[in-house]
Amino acid sequence: MILMTVRSPVTLTRSTFTAMDLLAEALVTRLEPGDVVLLEGPVGMGKTYFVKAAARALGSEDGVTSPTYALAQVYQGRDVNILHVDAYRLSGMREYLDMGMEAYFEDGIVLVEWGDTIRGAHEDPLTLRIAQASTGSEARTVTLEWETGPWDDKITALLADLGEGPAP
Repeated sequence: MILMTVRSPVTLTRSTFTAMDLLAEALVTRLEPGDVVLLEGPVGMGKTYFVKAAARALGSEDGVTSPTYALAQVYQGRDVNILHVDAYRLSGMREYLDMGMEAYFEDGIVLVEWGDTIRGAHEDPLTLRIAQASTGSEARTVTLEWETGPWDDKITALLADLGEGPAP
């Protein structure tokens, strides 16, 4: 089967927590050290939940919590460290870069909640925007946005694994 390459943005609907777990697993197993995912969305949409599922998928046994007051947590995965940042309380990109976490930018996977706060700090991030699918619903829409080619193949493979890839 030949897969057509997808282009940004891509929007998916996840109707259950299990479906969100599967999305997180399918995405993070494609990430490589140096990859950055900016998580965006209102309070309570599942940004921290997504990070928990991602850390589990990468083999971390660490307890994942929102680092709102600590600002950042590092979790040990099977093969890679996961830097989990909550940028909610940061004033912007400069304060984020002043945290001194650069070593993790290259050697680990970086997941940033409230990623819109630090937009521009990373050259080629994937933005994952989570929103409520409809008022009163537990379902979520997840919009994936990226700018450059390296993400094209990763997202195409992700969609194929989820059974949501484009037809050739």
